[in-house]
Amino acid sequence: MKILLIGIGIGIVLGIVIYSTLPSADRMNEVKVSVNVYLIEDLTGEFTTSRSEENVRFLFKEVNRIWKPAKISFVPVGIQRVTLDAEIIEFVINGGPIELPNSDTTRVKTFFVRHLYGSNGLAITQLDRTFVADVTTVNDYRATSHEFGHVLGLSHVDPEDRLMAGGKNGEQLTEEEIKIARRLALFQQR
Repeated sequence: MKILLIGIGIGIVLGIVIYSTLPSADRMNEVKVSVNVYLIEDLTGEFTTSRSEENVRFLFKEVNRIWKPAKISFVPVGIQRVTLDAEIIEFVINGGPIELPNSDTTRVKTFFVRHLYGSNGLAITQLDRTFVADVTTVNDYRATSHEFGHVLGLSHVDPEDRLMAGGKNGEQLTEEEIKIARRLALFQQR
């Protein structure tokens, strides 16, 4: 009888240990991150994006393919063209505040511009803003995914196969990166 109880006790403890290392129910549910997309135009044409709404929708399909292992999806809640003065665009790229239409209810604001002075993308994490250039040295959807990673608390890493490697086409996320990104995405939903 004692051996049976000890066996059951060990089995229960082992079951609890195994269960506690499995992903929680929160981690198993898909997390949706709302994104307001701005296709930037300016009067000089210097920053005017060549992207179309159709291109942005395709790009988001690929972004969500990359983030699928983390069960995080980025949902464009609005795609709109916005005309701004070139000086204002530079101010915004450098982190300056700006009032934008329909942006108060969304967490992430993504700007597509013709160029970012040689950078593929830029994230201003404290303002939940991302910028992606039309012409990138990596796949544009990968650059967008990478910038979303910054908004979700991820930093640059070295291995070239990883999403957070700077200037590379890697798409992989580690378990730790997934935990960090999901925690912040879930926190922002509440």
